[in-house]
Amino acid sequence: MSYRKNILFFALISFFIFISRWLPSYYLFDETTSVKIILESITDGYYYFPLVKYLSIFDFNNSFDPNHTNLDNLMLPFYSIIIHSFFYKFFGSISFILIEYFSIFIFLIIIFNLFKRFYSQEISILFSMVIFSIPVIISLLPISEFTSLKIIKDNIYSLRFPRPLITTLYLFFFIYLISSFENKEFLNKKNSFIIGIIFALTLSSFYYFFFLQIVIIFLYTLYRFKNLFLKKLLINWSSILIIMFTFLIFSFPLIINILFSESDYSQRLGIININFEQKIILMKYFFSRFLKTEFLFFFITVSIYIFYINNQKIKNYRFINLFYLFFISSAITPLFFILITPKTGILYHYNNIIVIFAFLLVLIILFNLFDIISLKLLNIRILNILSALLILVCISFNFYKTYNNTEDRIKERLEFSKVSDLILENHNLSVSTLMTFDNRFMVWSVLNDIKFLNLTSFIITPKKDKMIEDDLIKALKFLDLNSNDFSSFIANKKTSWRFINYDLNTFFFYKYIANPVKTYNDSKDFDPEVYNYIMNSSPI
Repeated sequence: MSYRKNILFFALISFFIFISRWLPSYYLFDETTSVKIILESITDGYYYFPLVKYLSIFDFNNSFDPNHTNLDNLMLPFYSIIIHSFFYKFFGSISFILIEYFSIFIFLIIIFNLFKRFYSQEISILFSMVIFSIPVIISLLPISEFTSLKIIKDNIYSLRFPRPLITTLYLFFFIYLISSFENKEFLNKKNSFIIGIIFALTLSSFYYFFFLQIVIIFLYTLYRFKNLFLKKLLINWSSILIIMFTFLIFSFPLIINILFSESDYSQRLGIININFEQKIILMKYFFSRFLKTEFLFFFITVSIYIFYINNQKIKNYRFINLFYLFFISSAITPLFFILITPKTGILYHYNNIIVIFAFLLVLIILFNLFDIISLKLLNIRILNILSALLILVCISFNFYKTYNNTEDRIKERLEFSKVSDLILENHNLSVSTLMTFDNRFMVWSVLNDIKFLNLTSFIITPKKDKMIEDDLIKALKFLDLNSNDFSSFIANKKTSWRFINYDLNTFFFYKYIANPVKTYNDSKDFDPEVYNYIMNSSPI
């Protein structure tokens, strides 16, 4: 197929996948768009919907409280929501639905073009559909909740907003860009400009990927130039300056946002200062993970295979080399991050990234073996049938998820829609005040122009923690709850693998996170059982 036909082909595939997700919802549930996007949101993606609205109207410090004005700004994942914000300005809540289609389309195009550089068109289409279908395929397995499989299912690519819906597009485009550098000089002005932009987009969207990209570009340059590494950098100093200058320009919104942001808000997002001793604990943790039998076995096995295919010059060995380099980079990145930054975030994301790139490396190796075998055993028609089957699986799974809702979930959804309709029918939200403990209703009220909120979640407003605490206590008093009720409300509950309080989590999220590295105000004031559990838990 020509380039134009490829675009039309993937546009059509994307449309069928997209429509299979949203058509049943519109057919089964008569609800407003703002309700629909919240209830159809993948996991907790709806938390970020208010940020889209704030950026579209340039309002970053709304307290939703007449007693608190002139707050500092909240922090935005700027480039992961900017496209939605632009369309939200003109189309409102339906923009979240429309951009899902374009996100699916762009993802498939990026992955297809990545594979097309090394494989035939039919193979590239098949491999693209395999990558996209992985979350669905894993979901259908009886062991889908196995830790590593769940990480792959949730993080390789899904329609959760904005991560990985948007953030992973930047990452895979970066991977495609690196692959396009093969067999040609890549340190030129054009590529440097693109790299600088991608760095800025990623840093302002999901900074964990940014540090990964820094390590990848460093190792790739070393891989390409080897002992001429420093000489090449000196010769191409102007390209390095272009990367830095472009990066700074496009990072300017993030820099301004950070300078004027509320510190309590960033702590609720899990960003905390760490000292040298805490860095040592984190370093030891990652090294201990790398010395585990499973990791060593995997690393040694794939390294032997990489050595073999390079020695034998197996077909597309350089493509596999790239993903081996990406995997090595994913393992180095958390150490690099801990070493150079005075702050830390939620570092389990780096564990997830390592799992993802280990999986991708194995997948690329299997893809390459499949390609070699298929040349002898499979014709184009069979390859096309396999791709069509994967497309059908994705479409069928979307229909299945909608029609397989439990009775309780359907009842809850109908009640949510009914309550929202009653509020809109009887109140003008632009002059009204709402009190709710439900995260979804908080988001819904913001999207529907609520004037005031008695309670606000951790992400909706840049209030100081003390303000949120006061609001919470006032709400509990309004409901005539006593001190015993309050103690019950703030008590930690043991789940399958951790202690957590989902009620407080709504309002403070990561503020009270506790692990061997950090507790709130370095407190040790815990029940003995809880404290012992904390000290023996993972530091990330």
